[in-house]
Amino acid sequence: MINRDELGNTPVIIGREAAAQLCNDTFGVPISFTRMRRGFERRELKVWKVGGVNATSPQALFDWIQGMALPVAGATE
Repeated sequence: MINRDELGNTPVIIGREAAAQLCNDTFGVPISFTRMRRGFERRELKVWKVGGVNATSPQALFDWIQGMALPVAGATE
């Protein structure tokens, strides 16, 4: 299980390819490069400009993914 507080909020993920790869490999959530680009462009997640390139933090990505989650009908936690 991933602990949000341990992820860090420093913009160390540079570019949409790196962000999508983190979502796919670490979080286990399939995100395409196109969907990640839209997330950056629409400022759906916290984004910084680092050297003219969009950057984000692991925590911001985690929060973005959690915000996209939809409850399943009849599911219990």
